[in-house]
Amino acid sequence: MAGMTKAYTAHMSLCTDETACPFNAQEREYIRRELDLFFGTLPTVADGFQLRTWRSGPLAGQPKLPPALRTMVDSGLMEIRTDTPLPRAYFTERGLGALRRLASDRRYMDQHKFAHVRRELGLPHLRQADPRLSATKVQDMLSKSGHCRV
Repeated sequence: MAGMTKAYTAHMSLCTDETACPFNAQEREYIRRELDLFFGTLPTVADGFQLRTWRSGPLAGQPKLPPALRTMVDSGLMEIRTDTPLPRAYFTERGLGALRRLASDRRYMDQHKFAHVRRELGLPHLRQADPRLSATKVQDMLSKSGHCRV
């Protein structure tokens, strides 16, 4: 035991990676739901998210903020505008940068389902796999080039 040394030690960092997703799970779900296909229409980021308003009580006429939206507003990723009859939530500049990171990571947003969002944010288009290229053709090509044994 005296001659044994530690082969591997890992330490967790206290700060997060800059490329990590800035949205929590609840916020990501809210964003995906708002930007998903709605009655055959693809919503745009530029149009913002339409909000409902309180109809009665002390908050009558004010926008209803879902909990996920409230946290994004509090962190400065979104802002509420009430200059139209129906209030809307819009991404701030910082929020657009965070949305770009979210949309570019396929773990958080399906890149095919949200291709309209990627296009609007100026992210590169995805290349489709050639359907004529079957697994057997790939194996044949690799075996002929010497990269793989079949």
